[in-house]
Amino acid sequence: MIQQTALMLIAGLVFLFSFTTGSELSPQPYTVNLALSIPLILVFTFVPGLLSYFLGRRAIKRLTDDRSRQIIQLQLSKRYAFLFGLVVITGFVFEVFYLKLPVLVDNAFSFLSFENTRTLINMVPLVIAILLTRLAIFELDRQVRNTSWNRRRFFSLNLKLMLFPLLPFIAYSLIGDLIAHSPISVRIFFISQPYLYWVIILSIIAVMYLKAPSFVRRIWQTHSLPSGEIRDRIDALAKKENIRYRDALVWNTAGGKIANAGMAGLLPGSRYIFLTDALLNDFTVDEIETVVAHEFGHIKHKHMLAYLVFSLGYLAFYVFLYVRALPIIERLGANPIYIAFFSAALTLMVFYAYFIFIFRFLSRKFEKQSDLYAVDSTGKPETFKSALLRLSAVNYMPRRAPRLTELVRTHPSVFLRLEFIDAAMQGNPRALKYRRPIFNIGLASILVLLALSLLFVVNSKALFPPGEIHYEMGREYAIDGMIDEAISEFSKSARTSPQSDGAHYALGILYAEKGVMERAISEFEKALKINPKNVKAREKLEKLQAAAGVHDE
Repeated sequence: MIQQTALMLIAGLVFLFSFTTGSELSPQPYTVNLALSIPLILVFTFVPGLLSYFLGRRAIKRLTDDRSRQIIQLQLSKRYAFLFGLVVITGFVFEVFYLKLPVLVDNAFSFLSFENTRTLINMVPLVIAILLTRLAIFELDRQVRNTSWNRRRFFSLNLKLMLFPLLPFIAYSLIGDLIAHSPISVRIFFISQPYLYWVIILSIIAVMYLKAPSFVRRIWQTHSLPSGEIRDRIDALAKKENIRYRDALVWNTAGGKIANAGMAGLLPGSRYIFLTDALLNDFTVDEIETVVAHEFGHIKHKHMLAYLVFSLGYLAFYVFLYVRALPIIERLGANPIYIAFFSAALTLMVFYAYFIFIFRFLSRKFEKQSDLYAVDSTGKPETFKSALLRLSAVNYMPRRAPRLTELVRTHPSVFLRLEFIDAAMQGNPRALKYRRPIFNIGLASILVLLALSLLFVVNSKALFPPGEIHYEMGREYAIDGMIDEAISEFSKSARTSPQSDGAHYALGILYAEKGVMERAISEFEKALKINPKNVKAREKLEKLQAAAGVHDE
């Protein structure tokens, strides 16, 4: 479920950042109908959560003592929560593109000079709506799994887990705002060297992979695993297998009854092994050892590094999409809002195809590889199978999953994992091949770096259009009142992007400020010749012509 909410937040961010609000130098004005927008935003924010709540209450009334039926009921409630999540994200897209939520937020928070920070405020209705749909099934989850969580604890944990995938976007936005509030020389430098923003993106990705364990430690209530038999077993296994990590931590779920283990961290100095309190309380020492050995398998086979390379592979794929597919949409000549919507939709389709189908296919392979490693390193296949069955029972997970569901899971179902272990123990070559590397990290890294390099070199003008660079430089000069420098840059933008009406509109504004009315009228006319629908240019032109006593024939 956490992964689903993360995907929903990413979808919201993509649609949000694809929508560009108007500014003084933008040719397209956006208006907001407050009487319509505010009530509808409230409806899309709160109604899905209320409907989820009523469905949850109905499910509670139907609860029986039959454990298998309880599991089915809990899984159905999660599916309903997912469907309501789709309603939430659809409503958010409607808020952004039809109700003009970003314009509403810009007007309400105009006192905040940090533009990117204002943009992130738009995510508040989406976050609230997702949290409400999660809280709606809280009582059902608590009663089925007999947990002692309260709503406050449940809400706090879900909020933290939702904010975690937003951290890269928040970091990038803050860096962008800091650059935007730097001296003009710094701003011009970053605009003239646009590749630096890609360097910032890559740096944030690297930091997230390196520092993610520190964030996880703070999101969860953790403490170091105390001395004892379990600690001794884990340390002995790590020493035997040459596995290095910083510490083994206990995640106190505060009565959440979540039995699980995990590892996080790319480098040994920042790598942690996590074990929940329910795992330590409800499982035997041998079972815990095999579960931790599975996590050691991820370390031994360098799965975290493979995930990093895979993520960079998506970056290369997105660059290709950006320079090849998205311009086709822009050339359709449709309304800018429609262009932004379809661009965001195409971006998300590719994103989901890559990370849900391809990434999760690879993830299931890695899980099998780690399962085999756990069995080989401990020599306890039956114990590990017992641990998997107990994990399924404690966490109220079905042992089998429908065939289509298996295609989008990060882990194979327990049934398939048990079947795989049996096949490996019987010497099945198809199972034993997982002892060898199944992902060539070195070759993949070279291919990704080569692809990125070629894309940046061959498509440099498409990635960093000179017209847009000059336009942004002109915009910054205009903001600082450096009119002559701004005119120079906008003129270069108009020459390098002859089909762009924005540069001519900006030149018209600046010439009017200088009192050169003939040039201003000429530039507005050029803007309208390129784009007759440029409302702001037409309004400015009519005012100047009326003042000069000139009438458009």
